[in-house]
Amino acid sequence: MKILTGKDIREADLATMREEGISSLDLMERAAEALTAEICRSVSPDYSVVVFCGKGNNGGDGYAVARLLSGKFRDITVVSLFPAGEMTPECRTNSERLPSCMKIFRFPVQKEKIFFQKKKILIVDAMLGTGVSGLPREPVASAADFINECRESLRKDPETDDVKVFSIDLPSGLPTGPSSAGQGILAVVADRTLTIEFPKLSLLLPDTGKYAGRISVVPIGLSRKFIGDCKSDCEYVEPGMAERILPERNTFSHKGMAGHALIVAGSSGMTGAAILATGAALKSGCGLVTAHIPSGERLAMHISNPSALVSPDRSPYFSELPPDMSRYTAAGAGPGLGKSPETAEALRRLMTAGLPMVLDADALNIMAAKPELLGMIPPGSVLTPHLGELRRLLESYGKGKSWKDDAEKIGLVREFAAGTGAVVVVKGAHTMICTPSGRLKFNSTGNPGMAKGGSGDVLTGLLTGLLARGLSPEDAAVAAVYFHGAAGDRAAASLGEESVNASDILSRIRL
Repeated sequence: MKILTGKDIREADLATMREEGISSLDLMERAAEALTAEICRSVSPDYSVVVFCGKGNNGGDGYAVARLLSGKFRDITVVSLFPAGEMTPECRTNSERLPSCMKIFRFPVQKEKIFFQKKKILIVDAMLGTGVSGLPREPVASAADFINECRESLRKDPETDDVKVFSIDLPSGLPTGPSSAGQGILAVVADRTLTIEFPKLSLLLPDTGKYAGRISVVPIGLSRKFIGDCKSDCEYVEPGMAERILPERNTFSHKGMAGHALIVAGSSGMTGAAILATGAALKSGCGLVTAHIPSGERLAMHISNPSALVSPDRSPYFSELPPDMSRYTAAGAGPGLGKSPETAEALRRLMTAGLPMVLDADALNIMAAKPELLGMIPPGSVLTPHLGELRRLLESYGKGKSWKDDAEKIGLVREFAAGTGAVVVVKGAHTMICTPSGRLKFNSTGNPGMAKGGSGDVLTGLLTGLLARGLSPEDAAVAAVYFHGAAGDRAAASLGEESVNASDILSRIRL
């Protein structure tokens, strides 16, 4: 799914209206119907709904949603920020369509008037859409502060059972793209964002995405032709995309046709990282997996992953290569390796063995400390840093230069990927995959419960196995990140986010 700019989204609306011969008001009604259906699936009719409406198309969506919800929820209140004379024609028409019996207030409004004696509350933010530039002006700025204050204070009120904030398209005040340092952000803090047709880039980045809560893409049938022709270097990995990447298995396939992954991981006292990575590689569908680990840790590996082959290292850390490197089709290195001088030298030799590699954890830390290794990354490789590792890598690569904001971070990651020829997987919420050509892909699976030690080791193993099967570095990264996140979602659904650990993710990988 392409991620479009605000300008492209407006042009997609116009193209849809031209192709279908419909008006802007018709398209707004279609969006409102889809948004209403999503709200009805998400909250029960016993919630009291308060809709804050602006003066543009986002406000028009809000007025239309309020009208459609009035037939499904008993208690609907509208807070209007602008008089009719300041509204766009479509927004004004939808404001005039509200039922005469509906409670309508002009902002500013007293909190007690709209939230008095209500047990379950849904606040719908429909004040600003994708046309925001800079900080919001009044009265939207005050209304955003008001919503945020009400959200927090009502949650502390023992008389209130639940409070949710849903933003339509974008939390009001949030830009469509990444923020720049010093720009400042004043925006509604949403629990969920119902983004229309496409996720907006700002929803997927740390500086701005923290305002969005959980993201749900609400399709409204915009022009497929326009979207297909529209150029975008950013993409959202949606369900089905990762499944299509996986190669089909031949009826007469055997293990020798499905690749051989080498996992170089672990050191004395850090065997768990190797066990997790090896276990995930075994889930990837590759034919064979060999774990190169300290010889003293063999028993733990054999017990935990009896399907894996073991290549013992004579030292309590990575110090030597397996004897016949021609057996392997890809290697993954880093989890639990440590950073001893012997390990750094062994990593250097591994990087010249002619295999595409997944480089993670201590392998990345060694490379950051020895910048000359950055020029030795094998072709077809994937790097999987978390933000701390990424910062160290970029500072080493750029001789001290790091990023001040998400916009600069994206630019530096693109420069790094192009310079090294590696696919870079920046781990985190909506994990960002950057190709050497500068294309960005953002993941749609995963949850905060996965932010636990060992989760990255699982991703490294899964990615290595997919690379060993012959997938391109980009496809292997997309599939591994998606299925890793989906496993984390299954674990959270079963155990709750707080109780998820890396072994729970490993056991729920399904390709």
